[in-house]
Amino acid sequence: MEKKIKHKNKRAQKKRKQKRKQLLNLVSNSVFFLCVCLCLLFLFKVKTHKVEGSSMFPTLENGDRIFVNKGAEPKRYSIITLDPLKKKKESYVKRVIGLPGDSIWLEGTSLFLNQESSSFIFEPKNSKSSQLPDGTIKITVNKAVASKIKGMNQIPKEHYFVLGDNRNHSNDSRSFGFVSAKQIEGVAMYRYYPLNRLGRLH
Repeated sequence: MEKKIKHKNKRAQKKRKQKRKQLLNLVSNSVFFLCVCLCLLFLFKVKTHKVEGSSMFPTLENGDRIFVNKGAEPKRYSIITLDPLKKKKESYVKRVIGLPGDSIWLEGTSLFLNQESSSFIFEPKNSKSSQLPDGTIKITVNKAVASKIKGMNQIPKEHYFVLGDNRNHSNDSRSFGFVSAKQIEGVAMYRYYPLNRLGRLH
């Protein structure tokens, strides 16, 4: 009987030790993460951003919190935060699809964007998908944006075409046109909340 009691006590002690160890690991990891975050904020041009809405779902969800590098230059498919200009105290999160210098051409409200072809001359008769250059993306824009883009054959210098990952629920370049470099606040690089979805953003 005494042996059984001793055995139970040993098991209980072992479980308590394991729980303490897990708690210490959690605390040390949290402290380390906090230190890394503070270092990033002070050593680099980093700001925090809270995602509002579902325009970047499933990559980002409403309420996600992210670190944004204010000094980074946007690349193709970078996730950026930007100032929408007309809406004060608001900041959008979008993905860069078109870069300065990318070839573009318009047919009605259909915008064709190609990142590789700089010599392709668009003609309406060649608008069939089978005859478009490889890598061409077709995007439907609204009439106001089509009117602004008409006559252009490239995305202007220091301007970008952005889209939300959730195309059906996103206010992006299809409705407000190109985004200037001055509007871009930074490149999103890391999600730090919620804790179960920590990680770099791609």
